[in-house]
Amino acid sequence: MICGMKEGKTDLAVGCPLESAYFTCALIAGLMMLVWPRLVGCGLSASRLRPERAAVLQPRGSAHAMCAARQATASGPALLTEATAYFAERDVRLRCEYHAPPGSRTTSRIAVRADPTGAPLVGMFASGTHDVLPCHTDERCYGPHHPAINAAIDVVRTELLAHRDLSAYDEAMGEGTLRYLQLSVERESQSVQLVLVANAETLDADPALRRFAARLWAAYGGGGGDSSGAAPLRLHSVWANLNPTLTNNILSHEAGAWQLLHASEANAEVAAVSTAGVPAGSLIERYQSGAAFVLPPYVFRQANLDGFDRIVAAVCAAVPAGSHVVEWYAGVGSLGLSVAGDAAWVRCSDVNPPREAFEASLTLLQRPEWRQRLSYAVGTAASLLDDARGADVAIVDPPRKGLDPELLAALCDPASTDDAAAGGGACATLQRLVYVSCGFRALATELDALLAAGWRVRGGEAEAWVLFADANHIETLVVLERAGREEDEEEPQALTIDSTGAVAEEGAVRAPRVNSKRRARHRKRHELQREREEHKSDDAVA
Repeated sequence: MICGMKEGKTDLAVGCPLESAYFTCALIAGLMMLVWPRLVGCGLSASRLRPERAAVLQPRGSAHAMCAARQATASGPALLTEATAYFAERDVRLRCEYHAPPGSRTTSRIAVRADPTGAPLVGMFASGTHDVLPCHTDERCYGPHHPAINAAIDVVRTELLAHRDLSAYDEAMGEGTLRYLQLSVERESQSVQLVLVANAETLDADPALRRFAARLWAAYGGGGGDSSGAAPLRLHSVWANLNPTLTNNILSHEAGAWQLLHASEANAEVAAVSTAGVPAGSLIERYQSGAAFVLPPYVFRQANLDGFDRIVAAVCAAVPAGSHVVEWYAGVGSLGLSVAGDAAWVRCSDVNPPREAFEASLTLLQRPEWRQRLSYAVGTAASLLDDARGADVAIVDPPRKGLDPELLAALCDPASTDDAAAGGGACATLQRLVYVSCGFRALATELDALLAAGWRVRGGEAEAWVLFADANHIETLVVLERAGREEDEEEPQALTIDSTGAVAEEGAVRAPRVNSKRRARHRKRHELQREREEHKSDDAVA
């Protein structure tokens, strides 16, 4: 929603189709509020929160809005229906693995604008406009967000109104300091990394910015924070992003634009990785794969980490032990680092990589020898096709526009089916392609080309993930193999987790042959996910 502000994705269509259903919706919403501490929308069960927080970190939103969110979860976005039909026409079953519950968005960007009197408006843009809908008057703003983000929104607005020394941005005049907030939650600590986006060339341009940050940190920072009242908040760190431009870009990435104002020094792990060049104000996130990731505020991160964590686990399960892996569009390395423990080697690359964050994440790998298996190159996928030479598995997670045309051509190159030793193409040795897509329509076009070139969808199944209940968007995972490749003998049945959280064996899905150690690791991952699922009520499962 908010991360797509400029693309008109801020409008949440809510409302029950029949007024007679409103009271039922209100009842459902009330029950959800009562049982929420046992749900995993926040990524943690209530038992893992401090006792005083377990009672208050709950999803926000009116009964009407929560009813609408629940309806969207039950039916799924229109794009899911379109994708299901597309795959069915190609004799592929699309399985929907996850629907995002309310409160699952763990990073967001919120606009701050001045009203005609100069008072701050803190909220979302109305669809297709730059008119701010304040969160405190339209609770649809709260529904998708992690409760800690909602708490931060309320605290920032309250502080702005209480002191009135830090001015809100007036877009028409190009005046005022505070333009946006970027808020990201560290799931383990439930604390918020707050970025104040300022219409200023330097921190000294408006001393009120430093004073505002200092007041917030004194009240909510350093791992303490206020645990009383209706808006508990713990600040992980406070940053400034200096963006004096008149463009629609929310953030500036110019040299010197990112300034760390406050961060806790109590986290020894953060202090250790900061020696690799990453500031102490970076978040650390862990996935089921066992990999940990260092996330300063200027790198891309998935907005729903609970949902993406599941996608990472599925990718790990699709990569056979001992594989030689090439990963294009690697970003911070979430997928490459996650498969490193079982791979022979992994070659990651991206055109504009957060190299410092990747290097810092390497230091957090569970075993030092795994670090030697990973490399990271800078460049486009088109310029680094040769990274695939000698690899048998490729992983791609491209932007919405899809694969570079040169990469798609190389994957479809008939020469790639020749013997690699006889001079096949760059992708000659690839036998498996693990495609994570955030742009279904680009995937559909490219998948048709891949199928025509001799690839096939492994097991006749693909997976869909609805990471945002408020958007017409899906993530898709497709595992492809070269046509004619012999199936591994005596393959175990794939482990799946059904809607009740039970581990089941599904004979229709074939998994790659794995050794006993890898199989035990996969079973452990599923057991951990099952423990999470046991905290869900039936009402939270789509």
